[in-house]
Amino acid sequence: AAFFSATIAWGNRRSIINSATRLMQLMDNAPYSFILHHSDKDLKRFLDFKHRTFNATDTLYFIEFFKQHYSKYNSLEDAFTGNFTKRQVGNMGNTEIFLSNFHNYFFSIYDSPNRTRKHVATPLRGSTCKRLNMYLRWMVRKKKERVPPNADERDRARFAKAQSYMVLLDDKVSCKNLRCRRPFDISGIKTMAFV
Repeated sequence: AAFFSATIAWGNRRSIINSATRLMQLMDNAPYSFILHHSDKDLKRFLDFKHRTFNATDTLYFIEFFKQHYSKYNSLEDAFTGNFTKRQVGNMGNTEIFLSNFHNYFFSIYDSPNRTRKHVATPLRGSTCKRLNMYLRWMVRKKKERVPPNADERDRARFAKAQSYMVLLDDKVSCKNLRCRRPFDISGIKTMAFV
């Protein structure tokens, strides 16, 4: 759901929300389950879906990619890290490598539509990958099984209260003045949802 929403996140805010909601409804509000278990007949409902330039061809390819990916892997993280070992991933600090790797993997299906490539950015074409980075900034943070060995008393108290959560790292708001509408960051404020 988050990847689809981030992909179509351009244009009027209300339009983005309406399109994302409609897309989730077309997937019976259970995108993961739908992607893994849909039939060809189920895909016909997407033929009329469109958000700006993101149309049925793009949607159907995304569904096909996710079906193939999730039939092999449990997480979308594997699509970004690819064949890198955990040690290599830990030593790589360059997001460009992961974004480029993801783009190549995303379009590795033999008959991927050329027109869909514009919806998944890559640094290899000079893109800043804003929507893809927006998606990546949503992270699920899971509580570790035990307190780190070098933790002090305050760390132990925090650990006892901790729970798994999802956080959006930087929030942006717009000026309410209709003439301005300039976006700006609210530093220090994080959006959080407990899992």
